[in-house]
Amino acid sequence: MKTVKCKTFFEPVPIRQVVELYRNDNAKYNILLKEAKTMIDIKQIDFNNIPDMTSTKPVKFVYNSIAKNCSSWIKLYSDLLSLFRIIYQDTLTEKINFIVSSKNIDSLIKPVNIGGNLFIEGNLSANDIIRRIKFFIDTCKINYESISIYYQRKEFNIIPILENDYKYGFKCDSIIELTRFRNYAQEKNILLPKNDDDLRNIILSICTKIGDKAYYISENISKALNNLINKIFSLDHHVIYYECLMTRE
Repeated sequence: MKTVKCKTFFEPVPIRQVVELYRNDNAKYNILLKEAKTMIDIKQIDFNNIPDMTSTKPVKFVYNSIAKNCSSWIKLYSDLLSLFRIIYQDTLTEKINFIVSSKNIDSLIKPVNIGGNLFIEGNLSANDIIRRIKFFIDTCKINYESISIYYQRKEFNIIPILENDYKYGFKCDSIIELTRFRNYAQEKNILLPKNDDDLRNIILSICTKIGDKAYYISENISKALNNLINKIFSLDHHVIYYECLMTRE
């Protein structure tokens, strides 16, 4: 029997059941569809080729037969090391310098307890956390195949800001522009990455950069430009100056 696998952690669903839901229960079918999309969005960290973890959130970790859902990177980090503390006690205290006892807790900005009198730094980025987990795994000679960490990219819907407030472009290298962008986001209750470089990279990833500005080309604008250009060429013109297309008039 053919099946559709929903999420990474759900039992496969028979195709026949999917078809029946589509025909008879649209609400449940939409839930199933949403779960399938979530499955596609979930990725597993490859410790041999760790990607940039900026603007990500964890889903869960699996170590051998132990699995745990985690809502934040520091939660995943502390839960995983709490588990490792029991299994690799000697290695923790002898070879891992980023785990300290309560005697040295003052060296930490945001101490997080992982059991007993052992603490880790909680003021870390996702990239820092994954690097430290990898260091621990390598130091303890843990097989990469025995541990899996699943994560998703955070979705920052900045398109409404670009469409409404930056019709004439976003100045890419302006700190003032970034501050203004954050103010617009706050007014519209839109979530943004905390780091300015991350925010700038997200803007550039969905915009077209022309000169020192980035422009968001929506589908409507794209169609309008296409129609305008076709009309110009239909009038037997052979050259178009981009500056004319970018003016406010």
